Amino acid sequence: MKNFLQDEKGQLVGTPLKLVISVVIGVAVLGILLQMMNLVGVMNPHSFLVEDDYIIENGITPNTRSITLTVKDENDGRLVRGAIVEIKGAGASDAAVTNNEGKATLKVSFDIAGAPYAKTTITVSKEGYSRWTKTYLVKQK
Repeated sequence: MKNFLQDEKGQLVGTPLKLVISVVIGVAVLGILLQMMNLVGVMNPHSFLVEDDYIIENGITPNTRSITLTVKDENDGRLVRGAIVEIKGAGASDAAVTNNEGKATLKVSFDIAGAPYAKTTITVSKEGYSRWTKTYLVKQK
């Protein structure tokens, strides 16, 4: 008695059909995944460009009392108003909102407790932008 799942040549019945269905489902899933990735890009279309010239030129030491950053749109260079700028770590914790010139000044009081260095993290966020985060070392000169 022949197996009812095989044709006269011994091949599985419907295998080409199953293969076509598998390819169609695979392409549909791939399309959905690519669309989801595109939606993430649409939800956060902009990135920040944060200028931290003070830190680059002077470094951060325990004696630093304020840090002013300029926040721009990385895509077109426009100043970003209303972005939240936060600093946390090495004993410092402060937040500020960028003004019309895209500047925010953080008041800090670092405490590295005699250690050679400590880490502090600055984060910039605003709706419609990807979050920007950078970690700096606070150390004696």
